[in-house]
Amino acid sequence: MNSTVYAGKILRVNLTTGKMSEEKLDEATLRKYVGGTSLGAKYLWDEIPAGVEWSSPENRLIFATGPVSGTRVGGSGTISILTKGVNTGLAASSQANGFFGSLSEILRL
Repeated sequence: MNSTVYAGKILRVNLTTGKMSEEKLDEATLRKYVGGTSLGAKYLWDEIPAGVEWSSPENRLIFATGPVSGTRVGGSGTISILTKGVNTGLAASSQANGFFGSLSEILRL
């Protein structure tokens, strides 16, 4: 899967410090975790230690799009939002449609 299909990068924003940094996604990760929800779940699993509460600064709030974002494919405007949930303490995700997913891909945000 060519990384030009995705924006090919992650923007990290630390809401506590206001610091932002950008990371490139590698080809192997993009091939293994296809779609915004899958990619977001990978980062939840890899980066949130056991026992972290939903309200902890160590928790993540992930906004992710998939490989068809910004195309004419139906549903390509979908964005996935993932975090550790309030009610269960487990992974939680929600999807929304509209222009955010497509525009984030077109603008390479």
